[in-house]
Amino acid sequence: MDISGLVHQLTWLESTKQWNLFWSQPRQQCEVYNFCGQYGICSNIILPFCNCLTGFNPKSLNNWNLSDYSGGCVRRTELLCGNSNQEKDRFWEIYNTRLPEFPQPVAVGSAAECESSCLNNCPCTAYAYDSNGCSIWIGELMNLQDGSGNTLYLRHAASTFPKPKSKNGVIIGAVMAKNGIIIGAVVGSVAAVVMLGLVFVVIWKEGEGGFGFVFKGTLPDSTVIAVKKLESINQGEKQFRVEVGTLGTIQHVNLVRLHGFCSEGISKLLVYDYMQNGSLHSHLFHEMSQKSWTGKQDMDFRQKIADFGLAKLLGREYSRVLTAMRGTTGYLAPEWILGVAITTKADVYSYGMMLFELISGRRNTDQFEERIVKFFPVWAASVVVKGGDVLSLLDHRLEKHVDVEEVWRICKVACWCIQDDENDRPSMGQVVQILEGIMDVEPSPIPHLLQALVAD
Repeated sequence: MDISGLVHQLTWLESTKQWNLFWSQPRQQCEVYNFCGQYGICSNIILPFCNCLTGFNPKSLNNWNLSDYSGGCVRRTELLCGNSNQEKDRFWEIYNTRLPEFPQPVAVGSAAECESSCLNNCPCTAYAYDSNGCSIWIGELMNLQDGSGNTLYLRHAASTFPKPKSKNGVIIGAVMAKNGIIIGAVVGSVAAVVMLGLVFVVIWKEGEGGFGFVFKGTLPDSTVIAVKKLESINQGEKQFRVEVGTLGTIQHVNLVRLHGFCSEGISKLLVYDYMQNGSLHSHLFHEMSQKSWTGKQDMDFRQKIADFGLAKLLGREYSRVLTAMRGTTGYLAPEWILGVAITTKADVYSYGMMLFELISGRRNTDQFEERIVKFFPVWAASVVVKGGDVLSLLDHRLEKHVDVEEVWRICKVACWCIQDDENDRPSMGQVVQILEGIMDVEPSPIPHLLQALVAD
């Protein structure tokens, strides 16, 4: 058994000089009892596995940074139970969760009565009301896990909730990292973005992305966040909230996590994790410009994709502006300009364009020192088609550290990804198989549209 609480059986492979895992129980990390400690919630679909509930911080941040979550979390603001001079405590909804251990059933006839039974009981920290009736929890909450379809009402001090100041205020929402549910509230001014009852303070303008300006900011608990101010949003309020809610349900280790949003008229803000190691292009191209780039890197240099799904929020018309901004020979597939249906193959095209820049270590549109090359993908495709020297395409920083066969595979798959017709492009599953050497492909033709653009 290791520190994670999992029991492993391993065998030693003499050929590789490594231990090989062949059996482990339980099968999922969150099945380890109370893995995230008190007031922590466990998720099997995002990393890290553990997060504190809304309004709580890790009891020992050092231990959490070492992946030891057993100490759990503590409240930021103490409850006011029994203090008649203050507002009564209130409840925050936590959706799509497995209910904590040790519930106490209460015989009541409605959700309101269930809430009152908890509110009038000082040690009560949460309640739930469903088809099985009312349950309350006394003391610390343990063994919480997301994704089980239940709703838990967590008790908080009234001071942690935003207070409405006008009927025509700002709609704010939190996209819960554990479940992707939108929670709406009304506050007074867009000057201060209020999220989960905490005021967000803008520190400085971080840059300009493909969908609007990006600001770096902090919450009162010192959490650093990135706030994207969207431009050219034409959707109605209801549709915008539905779309953002959908984005919040998408959780992946390689996507920048969406935490919340703010909406006031045409002003739309999205709140994300802040990626402290910047974008991929700053490492590839040794520049710190404020140009658009969706590849971000976290504190461990894990690659994460930003702006995922935002094209659907802005619609096809804004994609024309985006393409012009990035250059006509940019990352967007031809179908965005041609007005035909957009499918997942459009993302394959963008992935191929990014592969070319990973190969060369330069922007696709850069002119090379000793060659008159206006657009790198066309040159690379011609080298591949003619069976030329692929190492001539390579970033000079990698020349002594690469396998020629791997470079060939990357170049060939990149060329197939940027084909004019989406039906000629591989699926991402096939891309992975080609890169791993499981599937082999012949060199692709040079895309006619790109040739025409370069000729022009």
